[in-house]
Amino acid sequence: MRLGIGLHRVVASRRETSFAVLALVAILALPIAGAAQPHGDDPGNFWSRLQGEVRTYGQLAFPVGEFGGHVGLGAGAGFSSTFFLHRERMVGLRVEGNMAVYGTRSFRPQPTTTVPLDVRARTTNSIMSAGIGPQIYLLTGAVRPYVFGTVGFTSFVTATRTRANATSPRWHDNEGPYASSLDIDDVGMAMNAGGGLSIRVRDGMALDIAAVYQHNGIAEYMTRGYRNPDHVDWNRWYRETLNDRRYDPERIGEPVVSEANLVSWRIGASFDLF
Repeated sequence: MRLGIGLHRVVASRRETSFAVLALVAILALPIAGAAQPHGDDPGNFWSRLQGEVRTYGQLAFPVGEFGGHVGLGAGAGFSSTFFLHRERMVGLRVEGNMAVYGTRSFRPQPTTTVPLDVRARTTNSIMSAGIGPQIYLLTGAVRPYVFGTVGFTSFVTATRTRANATSPRWHDNEGPYASSLDIDDVGMAMNAGGGLSIRVRDGMALDIAAVYQHNGIAEYMTRGYRNPDHVDWNRWYRETLNDRRYDPERIGEPVVSEANLVSWRIGASFDLF
């Protein structure tokens, strides 16, 4: 993360810190709420009554605000686990992780070795995030609406990976890694707020549909409009990639610094754990 992105984040730090404090208070309050046992129950049995569920889903990520002016629709997948704090399975602690890809580009750079190789490369722009926070079901029964919020981190990653295949019978015709680089990796705080609908399809399994707003604040990231790979000095890139070269403006262009918030739609399935 470079100095410019740090200066941009200072401006928004007070607002984001306030949101984070409120969210953390809610998270810390969950064990207290879960520990409040009905009359006549033995508090010592709290952990033996702990229940949980896990869900996996695909998602479409729609950039909003400034972010929507620079990048397009993203797609990916994620998972979450919810640990309920009482037998009614209404209030729980949610842990989730997600990934969405919002841009890829494939190309065929020229190899710099004397071995005849067919080299193929792909640059991928992706967003990875994880968080923890409360989840509350609003109703019981076969159809259960819920709301949740999480606090965690988001990483905006642009990486290039190349694979090479020998084209001469003299060499082994096995494809394998050739060179790769991590071009951008900007990590910041993320806060999610969302709601969903759990529709039971059979015992222990439900269809899960949700919508989520993800506040990432200011971030540094690449867009799809990076430089044409045909105009790159690949000899220099191969040599310096091996020395962990990053932020190569000749090959990937200059990163964008702006708000980078998302609205995601998710659909998947949830399964009772215990």
